[in-house]
Amino acid sequence: MARPREDASIARPLTVRVLGNVDHFRGSTLASMLERIGCTVTDRGGVPIAWLPRGETPPQEPSINRDADADKRHLADHFFRVFRYPLGVDQDYYSGKIVQKSLRNGAHDGQVLQGPVSNASHNAVYQHLIDNRTFGNRIVDLRVPFIGGIAPVCWIKCRPIENRFAAQSEWARLTTPDELFSSEEQSLITRFCEEVRLEYGELDVLRDVQCDSIYIVDVNPTPYPLTHGIDPHEWSRAVQQMAVRFQEVFLP
Repeated sequence: MARPREDASIARPLTVRVLGNVDHFRGSTLASMLERIGCTVTDRGGVPIAWLPRGETPPQEPSINRDADADKRHLADHFFRVFRYPLGVDQDYYSGKIVQKSLRNGAHDGQVLQGPVSNASHNAVYQHLIDNRTFGNRIVDLRVPFIGGIAPVCWIKCRPIENRFAAQSEWARLTTPDELFSSEEQSLITRFCEEVRLEYGELDVLRDVQCDSIYIVDVNPTPYPLTHGIDPHEWSRAVQQMAVRFQEVFLP
């Protein structure tokens, strides 16, 4: 008996299986994205994704982001190998302003210190202080989603300089990679993500106004939604575009 022809108009179910911290995943940006495209999160079957917000042990089976290296201790080395100029500093000898950040993800506890630092912490990393000031004594961060490549949407985030390391923004605006970065810079960002084996996540990028160079200062493979200073309609539009991109890349 001939098999009935499959109706091409019936799409196969979209399913993703979270390997790791499921409770953390539920409030994530990716959870919102999957909901937009009608993707079900299951505990068996489906496309596996590693979700390790606190540095948990990676799963054994192949999965999205299983090998992603978001360890702050390795960031400066990865960055230098791709961009060929330094992000990290030797705090014992560097004379000038230094940023100290703890190793904990999402801590937002950075401090600006005057180097050299004689009592450096083993639980922190030390980086150049990037001059990302703009009008009105404010600073600008660039949030770049990466979904198998630079996503079609990015964010400009602005806040007072005294809140340099805060999670909250005074305002945030949706934009595109082409508005923020040259084609060469976009190629370098992509190479950096390949270097750290990031398949899905978001990058914090700063542009130094003194030299016009960009610096990737943080890698987040388990991003949460922007909640301050953002227009809800812009956020909804961004989630939709990122969801479509995720489906095209990982759920074809």
